Amino acid sequence: MEKNIRVACDPVMALSYADVNRQEIKDVLQEMDILDGKGRKNKPLLLAVIRCWEDNKHLAAVAQLLDAQARSGGWDVLLVPAHFPADMEAIDKISNLMTERLYCLGKSLTARQFLALTAYADKVFAMRLHGLIFAMAMGTPMLGLSYDPKVDAFMEQAGLAGFCLPYEDFDWEAANDLLEEMETLPLGLRREQENRRREMQRQAWQMAEQAVELLD
Repeated sequence: MEKNIRVACDPVMALSYADVNRQEIKDVLQEMDILDGKGRKNKPLLLAVIRCWEDNKHLAAVAQLLDAQARSGGWDVLLVPAHFPADMEAIDKISNLMTERLYCLGKSLTARQFLALTAYADKVFAMRLHGLIFAMAMGTPMLGLSYDPKVDAFMEQAGLAGFCLPYEDFDWEAANDLLEEMETLPLGLRREQENRRREMQRQAWQMAEQAVELLD
């Protein structure tokens, strides 16, 4: 018997920047001094969503990358756990390896808070798949560090295979170049990326509607 199999978009992709209330995370960012008293960012914000994996050989290179962004790029770097408390091990190890100022969020976030945080960010560097999905939904430029084929598959679906680096032999200098390249992408590529985001949003809504129809 033949079956129709369709690749689905994550339901989060049905959301957009307009659907998110940034107040969900504003107080947290102000308490950390990432935002000033008027709710404005002191510096552009790089959000990093990293996990431990195998022998953790990537963590030293990640620390070098984040140091370079904080030092030369003038970015505020915020490490946030997508899975709490599991991701705190990676956050602790990276923070101990870094020399530049780093912000670390040491608590669990709701999905709404995580989306609001991603909306505040100017760039996202993520190993966790949902860190990348949330960035795509919010239209935030992102760089992936792939430890699993699902990460490669999503970045390819998003049209960002060139902004996804492998866990094996992770090169922090190459990653730094890509993060800097994001700031000068040609307008045509930015429009293409926005069109891809809208198409994934449309597919997510379509899958949601079909799921509701099955319940009728």
